[in-house]
Amino acid sequence: KKGDIFDIISHKLRSGRLNVFEFLNEIKLDSLNWSAFLQGDLVQWSEVQEDTQNAIVDPLWKKHCAPFILSIMDEFQDDTLLLEKSMILCEHYLFRQGLVCNDTVSNLQKVFSDAAIMVRDNATIAELSDFFKGHSPTQIFVDSFKVFSINNMKQGFYIIWKMELDVQERGRVSFKPSKQSAAQHLEYIMPKKPNQNWGGIEDKEGFSKSLNKVGNLLILDAHVNQKIRGKEISYKMNNDTHEDYSNSTLETTKEFSDKYKSWAVKGGWDFEAINLRQQYLAEKYASKVWSLDV
Repeated sequence: KKGDIFDIISHKLRSGRLNVFEFLNEIKLDSLNWSAFLQGDLVQWSEVQEDTQNAIVDPLWKKHCAPFILSIMDEFQDDTLLLEKSMILCEHYLFRQGLVCNDTVSNLQKVFSDAAIMVRDNATIAELSDFFKGHSPTQIFVDSFKVFSINNMKQGFYIIWKMELDVQERGRVSFKPSKQSAAQHLEYIMPKKPNQNWGGIEDKEGFSKSLNKVGNLLILDAHVNQKIRGKEISYKMNNDTHEDYSNSTLETTKEFSDKYKSWAVKGGWDFEAINLRQQYLAEKYASKVWSLDV
């Protein structure tokens, strides 16, 4: 804990267990590595690393992962592939345990600290993968995903974007979460401000909870989102302007159009339909998209 750091370091320095010059060099190296991670080495880093770095420091950030990041930036600085795989492990574990499963601070601290030590002790990427998998059971993660609600729009956009990457080639998905406001918008299928054709759904118990569930989210081109936001579900699905779900170029949005009837079993987009779609997304995408097998 940060309150104990001064006492522990002071004791080690006084007892001679820690050399002051070596310690200062470690701090200097860590600060350089941390700066490099935050800025991103755009010359050597792959597109995957850039996207992973953005996910870690923005929608998923938990400071407890810092020791692990410092370790991999130091140990794998000359091996871009190992660094990339380690960053992916960090991203996926943060999503699974830090966000969806809402793990405790103490558990996150211990897992990332232990993983950092493993890196310093020359653990293989397979050993690191097994370690993280042992602390994030897949079925618990999938079950938690089925009822998960986002805390903010950045998280929602990141989640749908990751699913879109899974069904399209990375090069065909030209937008990124860090640039979502420019051309892409997060679409709430059941709107934040429904029009009168939604039958007053906003006044029903459970509206706020269902609104932010993953099952209620899509990504749309900005101009399409602006055209249909707040409109009834039939207009969003298909309309004369062709600015709708059915004409989207995104696979996850087209998938929604194709499978809509299997979720909207009562003939409309309601809380039950959102839950059914989220269960489908959890079972199809969660363990595959945020895999700990690297």
